[in-house]
Amino acid sequence: MEFSERWLKEWVNLEINTITLCEQLTESGLEVESVKCISGVFNDVIIGKVISCEIHPNDNMWKIFFINIGCNNNIHIISKICNVKIGMKVVIAPIGSILPDKIVIKPINIEGYISEGIICSFFDLGMFEYGEKIIVLPDNAPVGVDLHKYFLLNDNIIKLSVTPNRFDCLGILGIARELYIRNNIKLPVLYIKPVKSIINDTVNVILKAPNICPRYFCRLIKNISNSIITPIWMVEKLRRSNIKSINAIVDIVEYVSIELGLPLHVFNADITVDNIILRKSSLNEKTTLINKEEIILDKNVFVISNNHSILSVEGNINTVISEVTTNTKNILVGSAFLNISLDEKVIGKYTGKNFYTNCYEYGVDFNLQEYAIEYVTNLLMDIVGGQSGPLVSETDYSNFCISRKIKLSRDRLNKVLGFFMEDDLVKENLLKLGFRVIWCSSDYWQVESPSWRFDIKIEEDVIGELVRIYGYNNISSISYVGKMFISNINDKYELLKKTKNLLVNKGFYEIITYSFIDPNMQSMLFPNRKQFFLSNPISKEMSSMRTSLLPGLLNILSYNQDRQRDHICLFESGLCFLEDKNCILGVSQNFYLSGIAYGYIYGNRFWDKTDKRIDFFDMKGVIESIFEINGILKNIDFRSESITCLHVQKSANIYCNGKLIGYFGVLNSYLSQYFKYTYNVVMFEIFWENFLSCDSITIKKFSRFPNSKRDISIIVSKNVPINDIIKTCKDIDIIKIVDVYIFDLYCDSRAIMKNKKSVGVRLIFEDMHKTLIDSEINVIVKKCILKLQKKFQAVLRN
Repeated sequence: MEFSERWLKEWVNLEINTITLCEQLTESGLEVESVKCISGVFNDVIIGKVISCEIHPNDNMWKIFFINIGCNNNIHIISKICNVKIGMKVVIAPIGSILPDKIVIKPINIEGYISEGIICSFFDLGMFEYGEKIIVLPDNAPVGVDLHKYFLLNDNIIKLSVTPNRFDCLGILGIARELYIRNNIKLPVLYIKPVKSIINDTVNVILKAPNICPRYFCRLIKNISNSIITPIWMVEKLRRSNIKSINAIVDIVEYVSIELGLPLHVFNADITVDNIILRKSSLNEKTTLINKEEIILDKNVFVISNNHSILSVEGNINTVISEVTTNTKNILVGSAFLNISLDEKVIGKYTGKNFYTNCYEYGVDFNLQEYAIEYVTNLLMDIVGGQSGPLVSETDYSNFCISRKIKLSRDRLNKVLGFFMEDDLVKENLLKLGFRVIWCSSDYWQVESPSWRFDIKIEEDVIGELVRIYGYNNISSISYVGKMFISNINDKYELLKKTKNLLVNKGFYEIITYSFIDPNMQSMLFPNRKQFFLSNPISKEMSSMRTSLLPGLLNILSYNQDRQRDHICLFESGLCFLEDKNCILGVSQNFYLSGIAYGYIYGNRFWDKTDKRIDFFDMKGVIESIFEINGILKNIDFRSESITCLHVQKSANIYCNGKLIGYFGVLNSYLSQYFKYTYNVVMFEIFWENFLSCDSITIKKFSRFPNSKRDISIIVSKNVPINDIIKTCKDIDIIKIVDVYIFDLYCDSRAIMKNKKSVGVRLIFEDMHKTLIDSEINVIVKKCILKLQKKFQAVLRN
């Protein structure tokens, strides 16, 4: 949010400088992003009055203006401007004035006549958003006064970053309220004289969606003069809040909305507005916005309509039919209060994040609605005139729950604060913050939160407000004295450290990402996993707790690919959150280790090597290395099974002694195309707790006797996993068969039957007490062949 410091000080009459002001805002929990001074862009620019105008005698394209710049000082200015009239108050830059970009005004000879300055446009003064129009001032503008003084340009624009729990500070009033509290000044009582109704015209308000909008205020105003230009002081305040002037009616409504932090809207009432209906949209309902864009609405979007047409979408986007223009004679000003406790999203689908959606999403002060309508009406009467009707309001009290009573106990307060706050000080600070103290005793206080603070719901919220207003800097520092113990080395940490070092040595980079991620991305990768949403997220893209580390890795991969990296290997370790009804709150925290590889193996860095893209087997080799250094590779099985988000034929689950400990594979082609990856993405995820529970290999004495090798070649079905063949052979004699591996694989259908494969198996025999003889080895080999024939219908090749 951006605002003028002078505008703020109209509400808070404090003799403090800008630095102190920003410090107090920061201490209040509001981040001051920047402070920009708007003075000094131009100097010695003054207000002048046009006395006379003549055509240049030597060139009729030019005009000679005779202008009074104060103190009976008159100058001649030669210009081609046509819309300057006698008696008009304009902005003059005389000789010696300095304009933006350090342009110094000098006398200019035009066809034999000297021009002693220029008549300034908005563009000349650096106000580019207003175009090249000449600045025309009101008739009461004082001649000869410096423009800085008249426009109060000795001002600063302060930009605030407002956290999601402090959207009450989206308006000047909310910020002023914080400064009142900070400087121990009593909060101002808002009062404005109600406007007397001149006409009896009203509208009928119908709340068709009271669960969304339980309260609405509005007023009809007729016979306005919308051709009147918005006062310069209002245009300047809006400009310094980064809002462009449109017309007087819209500007006045925007002005009050920004000042009070309360969304207001205005409709063109030249059309029939007998009924104002606040409802949900129907599926595929069509309307055209004021930017001429035709949209088709989803179901249950909040809209305001009359009997025939939609007037506003999401409470703040007017349609073509309700647009207020300079020809508008009758208007309707309204304020809607939306229920922020809704689970369904009824706003923000078509506008994205802006001032209005933020206010509606996090709550507005329902006690300000009537005041705001009266305030707008007073300004409209003063500026554009008109005849106002009676104030109309409608409230559905069955859906209008405004009482938020909270019990604050003394024991809890002492425990959280860490120091004792006197009872009188607690009560005083609560009243400063706008709380209503319903009951107090030595043990607890019962309070009701102010109407502008929808974020205060529990006891800890109240305590947070008390310590914030007490001042973090005022809390005394106490040195903590404790004994430090050197704990035993954590096996889990040591194994993880060893594994990470291995991955780093293989060219992987470790990353750390947030535990909360984009729910849409997570549902695409793991559609069957239940998600856990944050109640107060930083943003929509960070609103769900992660159930896997892969979404974070894929985000970082996309970031690096966009920067033309063609070799990306990343890994991360951390907690993931999965549904488990046996755990507290139904959520289990699981520690995972995940990695991702993409692009070329060498990254095209070596001229003497033929580079190739990273594939499924490269990642399998990395995973086997992890198990190898942790001593469990011999217990590992890779099983080809269907895995969500991975390629059906290029993925596998990882088992250790029959227990699932992870999975790996290639990202499926649909997701790869969706994320616009150029190459295949290979990834793995290891469930670290399951991994640690695997029995690691133990050191044992090796045999002093030589080993023997035997090879057998069999023909089996292509569907038989190689790993099952190896395991079957090992189980024949786990003592004498010390190793089994595949040395040959042949699948040519011209030499072998269709859907069959030839597998060459090498058996390594060894005994701890003697050298094995051929007859002993042959018996074991024969058992292997018989077992393979029985289990896999294997045929021994000749």
